Amino acid sequence: MMRSGTDNLPVMTLLLFVLLGWLVGGLMVEPVRAEPASPPMVAINCPDVPVQDQEGRAGSFHQVMGDRLVILTFTYSICRTACPIVNGLLASVYRHLGQRVGRDVVVVSVTVDPEHDRPDQLAAHHRTFGDLPYWYRLTGERTDLARLWGAFGIRVGQDPSAHASDVFIGSPAQGIWRRVSGLLSPQSIVQVLDDTEGAITR
Repeated sequence: MMRSGTDNLPVMTLLLFVLLGWLVGGLMVEPVRAEPASPPMVAINCPDVPVQDQEGRAGSFHQVMGDRLVILTFTYSICRTACPIVNGLLASVYRHLGQRVGRDVVVVSVTVDPEHDRPDQLAAHHRTFGDLPYWYRLTGERTDLARLWGAFGIRVGQDPSAHASDVFIGSPAQGIWRRVSGLLSPQSIVQVLDDTEGAITR
């Protein structure tokens, strides 16, 4: 005996719900997130100003960098806002880079509070992040450092906490840099570093 059309309605309804569930489920699957692309390189002419590192060694900005790639930030030791986050990020990046640090790459933090951040203060601050070699914390005279701040577009007023917490990756010798957020992952920072190194050595 043949079934009427209405007898097939429960089966058809079930199939319809299965199909809708499959479609909606497919739409709700989170896409794979790609790492952010490296920003374009920009030309920055870094003035070769006199500086001192956390060990009190005097020299010039370019002498500290040499021909190596640089991961550069602008921080200060008593900062309680973004600087601890950026310092923690750089400590993680440092460990990701392994033996490349010192050989191919150096990490540099230039103070935005030079009157307070003298070498002994910077040395004590540096020890809280592992006293890592080839991570230079630089200070100097305000008039000299102001030239560096200005070259990188860092505005330093009466309140040093208002400065930008970005990370710069590049080559002082060649005058080309990339500027990225200080909130990226260590892996993203290393990727930008690798992209920059590849672009420079091409």
